[in-house]
Amino acid sequence: MDSHEGLQQLLSQDARGALTLHEVIPGNGFRHFIRQPGPSETFKVFGQDPRANLGNTSKLFEKLSHLLDFVDSERTFWGRSEQGKPAAWENTSIPAGYTYLLQFITHDLVHTSLHTPDPAFDRSELRNHRATALNLDTLYGASPTTCPYAYAPSNQVTGIRTHLRLSPFRNISDRETRPEHRLRDIGRGVPEADPLAKGKESIPLIVDPRNDDNSNISQILTVFILLHNKIFDHVHSQQSPNTKKDQTQIERDFLLSKEIITLLYKKIIEFDVLPKILHQDVHDIYKPIRQSIFDQDKDKKIPLEFSHAVLRFGHAMVRESYTTNDRPNTDHRIEKIVRFNSQNRPNEMPLDSDWIIQWSKFFEFNDFPPPNYSRKIGPSFAQGFRFTARTGSQPASKRDLLRGAFADLWSVKALAAEISKHPSSSKLKSKLLFDPTFRKNALASWLTKANEAASSNLTSCEIEHLSLDPPLFFYTLFEAMEEGKGKSLGTLGSIIFSETIYKYLPGEEREYEKHKTYIPALGKINTASDLIHTVACLNGMEDSYPHFI
Repeated sequence: MDSHEGLQQLLSQDARGALTLHEVIPGNGFRHFIRQPGPSETFKVFGQDPRANLGNTSKLFEKLSHLLDFVDSERTFWGRSEQGKPAAWENTSIPAGYTYLLQFITHDLVHTSLHTPDPAFDRSELRNHRATALNLDTLYGASPTTCPYAYAPSNQVTGIRTHLRLSPFRNISDRETRPEHRLRDIGRGVPEADPLAKGKESIPLIVDPRNDDNSNISQILTVFILLHNKIFDHVHSQQSPNTKKDQTQIERDFLLSKEIITLLYKKIIEFDVLPKILHQDVHDIYKPIRQSIFDQDKDKKIPLEFSHAVLRFGHAMVRESYTTNDRPNTDHRIEKIVRFNSQNRPNEMPLDSDWIIQWSKFFEFNDFPPPNYSRKIGPSFAQGFRFTARTGSQPASKRDLLRGAFADLWSVKALAAEISKHPSSSKLKSKLLFDPTFRKNALASWLTKANEAASSNLTSCEIEHLSLDPPLFFYTLFEAMEEGKGKSLGTLGSIIFSETIYKYLPGEEREYEKHKTYIPALGKINTASDLIHTVACLNGMEDSYPHFI
């Protein structure tokens, strides 16, 4: 690690605060889905605003959170596992890598000013600091000038930083690894003021510290860093020998590289991620039109119903453990994975070879064994995920429930009624969404069974209330189980996800092809697996160890 250009001075600051340079944009960056719901259309706890009686709200959500964390999913809804086959709770339609790709996408959509749900927080002060969504700001930041710590010092006479930082993993195997093949961890640095990190690389040198929340997402970020650095080299080398390599040209090459990678990223979201997580009936409606149907607001602010409820479904996909690579003893529990980062394990950074991901363990590739699969999407969390580094003493499931309760979200009943007014709702076949009596009975039946299985002590009155007015986050998981069979979101979750995401994707498919002339192989990238294979080839890592694929 170098100390070039005052790096140590930068690193002596708190990287999770002072080094996070995000501008606060005008307005708060959030709004409600379709329109502002009226007082009678928002979620209630026993008919009252969730803030009106915080004791009732906390007690109810404590019980519901306990149910989500301790319900026996095989006993109550997935069925028993069979020997020699994937476990009943495994979602063979979505490999585990998509859990963390979705987390990366989430960070590119939302960077809220309030991390802990707080009923006393002035909602008018709630901010989304992500000025533009799905523009890879979570990778690049505003620019190398405003986020210099994330970029390696330049070896060009102009001094312009163009390459994102990487760190070599610590090799604890008995096999030699080529130096360039060891650059498989995010950039990390040493703060002079931190005695615990003396002599160790502990501060994440990335523009969004959330991308070091766990060792899985930090390596998703590393894939994009490896891609950017090679794409920039290629773009920059394609200029005519007569082109003056001055500051302006280098900046143009950097912006072109970013545009190419952003288009690839959006292409993967549209043609790989969305087909996997959306309910098939809903995806069939949005796929040909590539635009919003129900939500006609053009300002592109993020709907609170998306950010504070539906988007949290990825937490239900988290497994109890993951096998990272072919080395012995690399099966890591989730409770350790979520704490394996610079903030919590500064003396163990950068990652060592036991933690370096072999991507065929997280995504599907031809001629490779099946990967780790994600958990099926439903009202059940991995118990090891109950307490994470970010939730502290508050269970992740309760935190997700409270986050929505204090944001004045639409109630499920009112939102279903609002959607049903639109002519396109006739294309939707969801009895669960549009038949209030059927929905209430389905919820009550499952809650009664799950309450007994998880010993959650919900009363009959509480079950009745939750059946009539379920929190949107809980309903998103429930309908994924009921309609998506755990393999995808249900109807309402898919609608809100589609309406939000399609606004940030190109209006025409041909836009994805505009830059493939720079590197023809890029035109063949449609999936996350394609992207990883391309990164391996561009970086000569086909035979690296630990294996890249």
